[in-house]
Amino acid sequence: YYQKYGSVKTSHMFIFRYKKVCCNRNLSFYALLRLGIYYHINRDFEDALDTFQELSELPIVKDYTYYDILVNRSKSRLYYAMERYQAASECQSIVLKYLKLKAKRQVPVLTYRKEYNKLGKIQEKMGNFEDAKMSYQAVIKILEGR
Repeated sequence: YYQKYGSVKTSHMFIFRYKKVCCNRNLSFYALLRLGIYYHINRDFEDALDTFQELSELPIVKDYTYYDILVNRSKSRLYYAMERYQAASECQSIVLKYLKLKAKRQVPVLTYRKEYNKLGKIQEKMGNFEDAKMSYQAVIKILEGR
């Protein structure tokens, strides 16, 4: 990341300036998403959370569920790493809700399996073993239906 974009603070300033000048909403969304993931990987959780919150407020996220899925999936993984399991569970539930809404189109089986599996892990950490069992059974049902 550093070799490609420079230091984190420099690249964040670049994104800030870029968002003001650029009219392409996709590029600013993906630049901020990658920056948030970079902060997460480097365990700078507060900056990652701020970046994902900024992403949530972008108009493109409110207009298209696909972008909301990406943001909530990233926030769920971040909250899981921060051991804030209730918030992670809420974000993961939003992801699954939107995936079910998108079911008019073909959603890959692997996507459902991964999301239910992640929800099960979060529920285990929270001590909700019955809910975790139901999530894992959903994964099994999905795999049997392939």
